[in-house]
Amino acid sequence: MQASEWTQGNFAERLRQARWRDGLSQTELAKRLQTTQSNLSRAERGVVPREALRQRLAAYVESASLQARSREEVLTRVADSPELRSLITRIMHELNA
Repeated sequence: MQASEWTQGNFAERLRQARWRDGLSQTELAKRLQTTQSNLSRAERGVVPREALRQRLAAYVESASLQARSREEVLTRVADSPELRSLITRIMHELNA
């Protein structure tokens, strides 16, 4: 991912939303991405990180986006039972942990 792509398309906001959707703290995601919480915080505020971290962050956002779409697709195909929706959401969250 090029630095210009970071500033265009509001990548910092997409990163923050992906992390929130996954229910992760900055510290938890930073650990997964082998960086520091402060580096992740700066990235979420729009500071362009070094290339290696940009690539890891871009891969995470893309993966989180695909997972969110898959999760939504499954949920829309489930009967309107709140119990089933809750169960499937919990199972998918545990599988992705």
